[in-house]
Amino acid sequence: MAINDYFERKLDDKRRLTIPPELRLKFVSGAVVTRGFGEYLHLYPKDVWDNMVEPRLEGDILDERIADLNVQFRMGKIEASIDEKQGRITLEQHLLDYAGIDREIVCVGVGRYWRIMAKSV
Repeated sequence: MAINDYFERKLDDKRRLTIPPELRLKFVSGAVVTRGFGEYLHLYPKDVWDNMVEPRLEGDILDERIADLNVQFRMGKIEASIDEKQGRITLEQHLLDYAGIDREIVCVGVGRYWRIMAKSV
């Protein structure tokens, strides 16, 4: 699998995730991290979030499915800039707790975003 599709990392003591150099250009607009549908997180380039996710969350004001998606993706959502020198973003502890992530993570590309999961031992 190409690095664009899969990478493993260890978070540092400050909960920072280092984005592989090959992917950093995708995050020049920033990064958005949200809860996923299961015990994992979603990592979006900010422009993908703004242009593809945000419009889908704006559906009919009375559509409960859209409301549920808004709650799912906005609860604990963080936006971050990638540290230019090291290519890192800081993950909030509440998001790590949600996904059951301690220190070792696996990131898998799912189309235009990545799923961040705890590495299984």
